[in-house]
Amino acid sequence: MTRRPSAKSVPPSPETPPKLIILRSEVRQKLEAHIEKGREIINRPITSQVEMDTAEADGEKWRDFAIRLLPTFFDTTSVAEDYQTKTRRVSFSLRELHFTEQRDSFKQPMSNRIRELESILESLELFAESPMIANQQREEPLNASPLQDPRTGALEKVELIANRFHIVARQLKQRHSNRSTLTITDEYDVQDLFHSLLRLYFDDIRDEEWTPSYAGGASRIDFLLKAEQIVIELKMTRQGMSVKDVSNQLIIDTDRYQVHPDCKTLIAFVYDLQEYLNNPRGIERDLTKTVNGVPVRVIINPR
Repeated sequence: MTRRPSAKSVPPSPETPPKLIILRSEVRQKLEAHIEKGREIINRPITSQVEMDTAEADGEKWRDFAIRLLPTFFDTTSVAEDYQTKTRRVSFSLRELHFTEQRDSFKQPMSNRIRELESILESLELFAESPMIANQQREEPLNASPLQDPRTGALEKVELIANRFHIVARQLKQRHSNRSTLTITDEYDVQDLFHSLLRLYFDDIRDEEWTPSYAGGASRIDFLLKAEQIVIELKMTRQGMSVKDVSNQLIIDTDRYQVHPDCKTLIAFVYDLQEYLNNPRGIERDLTKTVNGVPVRVIINPR
């Protein structure tokens, strides 16, 4: 008697990872701007029931917008659906509770909503770009508009340099026969190497550009990419420099440099060679924001 083969379950086919359908730099800017709005909501002072109700309503609107925003970045809705599942609605307005208890119950899930969006932002490099983006980029030289934003794509190049800076600096030490090389010991060394790497992509690099007078004095910025309207500020940590010192310096720089007429985006790169900063990701998250309409991106490396 022939034995009938046992039925076996067919394993599900692996899900195709979603692909970006717009430029990664544009996705990053939009996510950073929305995350900053979420932080503004959660950091509001709440001292009354009215303020509690307003914060709750704004938090729900913020989440709903995030759910509508995410599908515009990818060729599938899986990322948005996953975000929606992980940030289910929570009813905070339990009238039998005092508003201070409602406030505490509101902040925890709202923080989770922000963290989940930050996680997507941090994972952007893992998503491949759809072929349609490559096609659009090939067509741009023929169809480019005079009003086209020159910062498109330039931000990714600057961020790539910042994120790979430490690897390049370390590689420079590996020379044949112990030949002399550039050793990074202070901010001037950081500027020299960063300037050299910028030359890979950009022609018009203005160094030590003066800003207009701000608060009674003018300041010099490290680099200005004139055509792209990107200001780059470089710092290097040192012994005795606290997290507060770094944060305060970056905040002051943000206020100073945004008055420059060509500053449409500010990138602040902090080279933490000796790893004095114990929470670099936290500093990046807190200080990466939009200030008076100027996107500010803080990058700390290594981390």
